[in-house]
Amino acid sequence: MVELYSPSDCQSCGACCINKKNDKLIEVGLQESKMIPGEMLQKGVKKRYAMKQNQDGSCIALRGKFKSCYCSIYYFRPKACREFKKDSASCYSSICEQVF
Repeated sequence: MVELYSPSDCQSCGACCINKKNDKLIEVGLQESKMIPGEMLQKGVKKRYAMKQNQDGSCIALRGKFKSCYCSIYYFRPKACREFKKDSASCYSSICEQVF
């Protein structure tokens, strides 16, 4: 039987910050883009910005690895990251992508 990982501290998990398929961009609004270092941003759609990703699909702001990491721009993270809810269906889906 596989034991499902449930992070006690959302900030150290990082599953939602890793997109192995590289098929999703974390969009950044114009005001948010002023608070995030330019080297972490790329051109998004409709004249917006998006967070860059590392080759492994992790967000450029993520430091460390799954279950042992932190966000280097936590206090200035994009709205999509601030609104992501721990223990939501999306949270567990992200965790499953890392485990399986």
